[in-house]
Formats: sequence, C-alpha cells, structure tokens
Amino acid sequence: MAVLLTTLVVGYWQTVMAFHDRWASSVLGYSHGYPVLLILIYVLYERAGHLKALPRRRMPVLLPVLFLLSVGWLIADLVQVQIVQQLLLPAIVLLWLGAMFGIRVLLALLTPFLLIYLAVPVWDVLVLPLRVITVAVVQMLLK
Repeated sequence: MAVLLTTLVVGYWQTVMAFHDRWASSVLGYSHGYPVLLILIYVLYERAGHLKALPRRRMPVLLPVLFLLSVGWLIADLVQVQIVQQLLLPAIVLLWLGAMFGIRVLLALLTPFLLIYLAVPVWDVLVLPLRVITVAVVQMLLK
C-alpha cells in the first residue's frame, strides 16, 4: 500500500493536485471531496478484517485494462484534459488493487471506490438542466 500511495502521489501528481485544488476551495462547489475521501478511508478501515479473510489471487488478466486506462490518463495529461484524468485515476487505483489481490478484493472495494466519483467535478454539466427543471416544477406548483 505504501508503494501504491507513493506511486499515486509522484506519478499522478498533477491529478492529485487538481483534486486538492477543487476540494480545498469552498467556491468551486466540490468542498465535500475530502469528507468523501475520509468516508472511503473509514469504509476501507472497517472492512479490513473482511478483506484480509478474502482469498488473494493475482489477476494478470486485468493488467491490459490497467495499461489502457493508464495510457488514457497519459493522453489526457498530454492534452491537458483534467476531467478525464480525474475520472480515470480512481479506476486505475481500483484495477491495480484488483490485479494485485484478486477479483474478490476488487468486488469488495468497488462500492467504496464509486463514492469517490461523487467528488469528481463531472457533475457540473448537470447544474443547468437541474436548475431549469427546478424552476419549471416550482412554477407549475405555484400556479
């Protein structure tokens, strides 16, 4: 795990800092990112006993998918598309864990890792349509 964390911080520095910039700002609307990360860490801590009991069998079949996601992240980094980098990073971490510890560990970690997508700034595109729907519903109810 120390190797994974070191690799994440060093190898994916720009994406980690983009998460930090977004999550540390109360103006940008994603200040819930760090609490979501803490919830993920807490769930992993609570499930540690269950995860240790799971059979561990490396899954080299996941390595090509992990490689493709990493290449996708690299391409997104080269063309400076942060949202794609931020979408791919949790999937890269999850697939790495699955490749190292097996499919049962991957499935046990899938739900907690999906939580992190609540703090990825991809939801901004929904703000305007949801605002329009809200205004329409309120106007209809007021009539």
